[in-house]
Amino acid sequence: MTIYVIDDFPDVWPVDDCFELGYYCDSFITEIPQEAFGHPCLKSLIINECRLTTFPKDIGKLEHLEYLECYLNDIDSIPTNFAELSNLQALSLEYNCLRDLPDSFANLNKLLYLDLSKNDFEHFPECLNKMKSLRVLNLCFTKIQSAFIKNSQTLVNLYLMANQLTQFILEGLNHLRYLALSSNKLTQFIVKERHNELIHLDLSNNLLENFPVGIALLPNLQTLKIGGNKIKASIEAQKNLKKLKHLQADFDAINVESLKYMESLDKVSLVIEARHAEARKKHIENNRAVPLVNYINLEDQKKLKNLEDHFPSLCFQLDEY
Repeated sequence: MTIYVIDDFPDVWPVDDCFELGYYCDSFITEIPQEAFGHPCLKSLIINECRLTTFPKDIGKLEHLEYLECYLNDIDSIPTNFAELSNLQALSLEYNCLRDLPDSFANLNKLLYLDLSKNDFEHFPECLNKMKSLRVLNLCFTKIQSAFIKNSQTLVNLYLMANQLTQFILEGLNHLRYLALSSNKLTQFIVKERHNELIHLDLSNNLLENFPVGIALLPNLQTLKIGGNKIKASIEAQKNLKKLKHLQADFDAINVESLKYMESLDKVSLVIEARHAEARKKHIENNRAVPLVNYINLEDQKKLKNLEDHFPSLCFQLDEY
């Protein structure tokens, strides 16, 4: 089987029923059932919401396995022989207890999709920098404090939301198109070199105090989310972001000058400030029947009207969070 389009983790793995086994919500399942090894051509195995703790030594017998999903179990370790799953293309271990991966994990040479979100990692597993085919990596909602990721010639989508990152350096990820870093503790976002393929960047809800100058090295960016930070000054005019279509930023970080060079922009999401808390409260109390803009102070209403007058083709909206 060949997968031709790789955008994100697949919801369904396309196999015939006879090549798929699934086990769900069974607290008595603590290891892979023996019947799975009785299917020599098994391609998809799902063991969700059980009590699986690890994988057996003979896991390599599932040599035709392409898709393995073990969501919400008690897995706290991956054995070194796990890489014997030589045909594995998609692996989901979301909601487990993993803290590290063995070096041999890098030998999963056909692995395209990897979901390790909601585990107990405190450091980015070094073996992931050695993966040869990985296209989509999800490490959201862990405890990772630093992530030095580079030299991946295959990674397309990288999700690192809701960790404890304080710095991220974008370097060597030449084919990356989607980078999500929201809800960390970032004070620095550094771009070391030009990245022509990146089209989506989410830096929202961090601790950035200045607009990262390195964003100028992302000439094909189409979506930029940078609201919910500590950027006090208005965003400087970005002459290089001529392909940007959607900008999300704090209300006070946007003015006419900051938008004038963004030729492709068609939507601006303005994240309301702390002073708008009362406006947001009234908006919610009235079941959002009246537009949020009607509740903000007159000075801010005038600012929004000024933006709309200068850019009549743009869609401006207020984001509540």
